[in-house]
Amino acid sequence: MEMIRRALTLSDWSYFVNLSRTCFPLSPQAEIHSRLQHDYRDGKEAHLYSFPNRKPPTLPEEDPNEPIERSRHNRLFLEGNAHLLKMLRNKTYEPTRNPENRVFLECTEPEVPNLLSVSRPSDEEIEFRRAYFKQHQHYCGRAWYTLHRAACENLVEFFDSPAFEDSGRVFLNCFEPDESFLQTTIMNGLVMDTDRVSNNNHRTFLGGARHLSDSTMHMLRDQKSAFFGRKLDHKNGTALRAFVEEKCAIPS
Repeated sequence: MEMIRRALTLSDWSYFVNLSRTCFPLSPQAEIHSRLQHDYRDGKEAHLYSFPNRKPPTLPEEDPNEPIERSRHNRLFLEGNAHLLKMLRNKTYEPTRNPENRVFLECTEPEVPNLLSVSRPSDEEIEFRRAYFKQHQHYCGRAWYTLHRAACENLVEFFDSPAFEDSGRVFLNCFEPDESFLQTTIMNGLVMDTDRVSNNNHRTFLGGARHLSDSTMHMLRDQKSAFFGRKLDHKNGTALRAFVEEKCAIPS
């Protein structure tokens, strides 16, 4: 949200595309812009991948007799009740694999790099979240999207309004909100009319970006709906590097 807010202070752009440092375009920028403009004329202002999550959550559990510990979880360190950390290592509960559990896990960020404090929400908070998702369908998806400037303006207006209060209470302190907040608020019509939303974030496979290698380069180039890929497979990229060097070679 802070990036979008800063971008709106500038006037010379039409689309906000969130990228990582390992993302790369699969089409020229002019072509990408032309296709997005075509979608805009057809009434589409937001492009994101989402799906409704209707599976009931498994609530986190804590054992008051267990100590507070830390354990590694992917790129993060988690701090919390030892019993809960054990749950998080269980594939049947782990919220990355089971996204219905993300929004019922309380998370805060201590002032320690790469550390996330996790806990079971209070009973009152659990009931609040149950009521929220009874009124608003929970949507999940990918943290990659493309938004027209008009959609960005609507999103900031919603974020700054009293209407955001309930959504903020749910998502600002849950697990991996970047893959639920935008999808849930937009697809429930809280930010814009849903007929202005395209369920295609212009990545390569189910909203995710495939790695670029010798075996995928032609498939990615031919996949016209995809604008971006992500990460180069250096071990399997000999032909790819030769292709790029040929195209970029300076005439002698």
